[in-house]
Amino acid sequence: PYRRQRQMCIRDSYYHHGHLLIAADCSAFSYPGFHDALSKGRVPLICCPENDFDITVKLADIFSFNDVASVTIVTMDKPCCAELKDMVLRAVKQSRLPIPVQITNLFVDAEEVD
Repeated sequence: PYRRQRQMCIRDSYYHHGHLLIAADCSAFSYPGFHDALSKGRVPLICCPENDFDITVKLADIFSFNDVASVTIVTMDKPCCAELKDMVLRAVKQSRLPIPVQITNLFVDAEEVD
């Protein structure tokens, strides 16, 4: 099940030995192959620095209180996503645990149609 940042529990059986996918909330809408290519076999956590607060604190707690196997960050090619990547990396550092991190950037060329 997908969980928004504000709905994330700090301790959850989903996280135990879990491979977490921390994705920008717009990424699944922007990439049609998102579910097959990126979320299969992972525990998806959806958030956005523009709409969610305390992302770093909440994620650091999740990492500290659960045996997380790895973290994959999925961002878009937008400025707010650079913030998301930094927040997740800070959370991993604050947890002081050796959690492997993979970063995937999605690039979507779109043009505005009137």
